[in-house]
Amino acid sequence: MFDNSYSEYRKILKRLRETGRLCSFEEAQSRDSFIVLRHDIEFSIPKALQMALIERRSGVKSVYYVQTGNRAYNPFASENLVLLRIIATLGHKIGLHYRQDDEYYQDEIMRQAEFLSVALGIPVTSFSTHRPKPDSEYDKYNVLGLINAYGKEFFTRTDNPEEAEVKYITDSKFRWNYGYPSAEVLAKHDRVQVLVHPFQWSEELSTMAECFDALYEQKVEDLIQTFRDEYTRFSEVENGRKEMDL
Repeated sequence: MFDNSYSEYRKILKRLRETGRLCSFEEAQSRDSFIVLRHDIEFSIPKALQMALIERRSGVKSVYYVQTGNRAYNPFASENLVLLRIIATLGHKIGLHYRQDDEYYQDEIMRQAEFLSVALGIPVTSFSTHRPKPDSEYDKYNVLGLINAYGKEFFTRTDNPEEAEVKYITDSKFRWNYGYPSAEVLAKHDRVQVLVHPFQWSEELSTMAECFDALYEQKVEDLIQTFRDEYTRFSEVENGRKEMDL
C-alpha cells in the first residue's frame, strides 16, 4: 500500500537532504549530480502550504507549480495569493503548471507566467507541463527566461525508464512510478527529479478515497462560506434547512 503519511514524507526528505545533492532547478543547471524536488498543485493550495511547512522544518527547499486556469482553485483569489506568498517566504519557489490547452504554447506559457508573477509580486522562473500529451514535444518547449522542468537537463523522455540519463520518480495516482526514492535508488543515479503531489499526503496514512473526500468537504465548506460572505440572507436559508431536517 502507498504510504502517504507525513511521517513517511519526512523520512523521504531526510533521505534527500542527506545526499547533499538536493538543489533547485536553477542550481542543477551547472551540476553534474543533483536531486531536484518539485510539486504540482492540482487541487488544493492549503495542502501545498502544509507540505511547504513540513519541508521548511526539515531544512528542504523545493518548487511549487501553480495552474492559472484550474477549476478546483483560483490562484488569484486573495486568500490563495496570501498562501502562495507564504510558501515563497518559507524559501520555496513558485512556478507555472502549464495546461496544454493552447497550441501556441510559447506565448501562452509566457503570458501565464507573467500574470502569476505580477499577481504574487515575486519572480516565476520555471514551468512544468500538466499531464503532458504523448504526441507533443513538451520536453522541448523552450520559453525565454523560464526553465522547463521537463527539459532534457532534468528529464529523460524514454520508453525504458531504467536507461534514463535522469532518473524520474513520481507519486502520481497514489503510487510510486519509476521507482521509490530509497537511499539505494538515489545513490544509483547521478541526476534525479522527484515529483510529489501535495493533495495526496496527510497526517496519517489515508486511502485515495479518503483524500478526495477531504478535498470535497473542504470545497463544500468554501462554497458555503462564499454564500455567507456574498448573500446576507443565506443564514435564513441555512436555518430553514435545519428546521426542515427536524
